[in-house]
Amino acid sequence: MSVLVHKAVEPDNLSVAGKKRFEGLVMSLIGGYDDVIVQPKYDGVYAQFIFDSKLGWQGFSRTGQLLKSVGQEILDPLHAFGLTERRYMGELWVPQEAHQVINGRARKQSPQWLELKLFDSVHEEPHGIIPEQYAERYDYLFEGGNISKAPNLPMVGKVFVLDDLYDQAMALRNRGASAYDGLILRDANGLFVPGKGTNGEVIKIKPRSEADLRVVGTTRGIGNRAGGIGALVVDLGGGLRNEVGTGLTMKDIAEKPKDVIGRIATIEYLGVTKDGHLREPSFKTYRFDKDEADTITPETED
Repeated sequence: MSVLVHKAVEPDNLSVAGKKRFEGLVMSLIGGYDDVIVQPKYDGVYAQFIFDSKLGWQGFSRTGQLLKSVGQEILDPLHAFGLTERRYMGELWVPQEAHQVINGRARKQSPQWLELKLFDSVHEEPHGIIPEQYAERYDYLFEGGNISKAPNLPMVGKVFVLDDLYDQAMALRNRGASAYDGLILRDANGLFVPGKGTNGEVIKIKPRSEADLRVVGTTRGIGNRAGGIGALVVDLGGGLRNEVGTGLTMKDIAEKPKDVIGRIATIEYLGVTKDGHLREPSFKTYRFDKDEADTITPETED
């Protein structure tokens, strides 16, 4: 199954045009205009819902895998109210649960208790996607199980400086477990562009940076990790590698290295030094819904 993704990008990784757009969106927020929509970034698992004339609505992961964990409490509203010519995108999410728990539920081969937080939709015809600004696409959204306009409405109150956005992101991140991951800024006039959105239509604001990196090795554990994995060795790209041991659970430590190497691991970090070392890296989870790794370049992070 072909899945469409318009990836959110952090400000430092935007193109020149994207950074100019980002500046304009921030100025719009400061001015109190409605050219930008601010949403919480739900730290869940990406899902896309597509209508099949024989099978009805089905959920798929970012890599096109059928999500059997999606239950009728999510699918029934789509059957009742979803427009069959549209694709719906959202996050499978559970309040007050860490991403690792949500990720595990989403991988199950039977229906699980999950919430659906829709954030986008596109009108698709045989010849391609119909161009629609986000403000138009937003009108087609609802929260699975509750037929109403999506509750992730524009942020209340005026943004006075850019730091306010990072403060808001930190406040969300500190609420409960890690079920929130910061903020998403969307250009209300932006189009859906499949691929990595470096032109700034969708921007993520996070208190810590995050990347999905390929595990290329492990180190041997010592002390209370003796006999297990001490740290993951992740590939940053460009010949750079980094060890990450913080964040591994005892279950992660007990895994066999051969079963870990090749996986995509989500790593959080505060920044990157000029010689290519992650600052305070921490393992977050393995991504079953991605098979393409990110790369990190010190020039854009330091």
